[in-house]
Amino acid sequence: MADPIPSADLVYEREALAALRKAYLDHLNSGNAAIEEYAHNNRRAKYRAGLLEDIRKHELRVRQLELAEGLQQPVKNHSQIKVRF
Repeated sequence: MADPIPSADLVYEREALAALRKAYLDHLNSGNAAIEEYAHNNRRAKYRAGLLEDIRKHELRVRQLELAEGLQQPVKNHSQIKVRF
């Protein structure tokens, strides 16, 4: 049986995700990776927000499209306990 052909939307999202991942790696390897910092109640935290948020959004969108097109199986929730009375 032949593999199903992905939709144009899925192909676009995959390419965008690959480009974002490459841009993030280039950004980290450039040596100029800016880290955002904030302080709250005498605690300081540092994070890289912009690209990571975009990568996560595209990962979720790719997963949704793959599930919708039947290219990926849904993850089963094994934490649910079924009890019969």
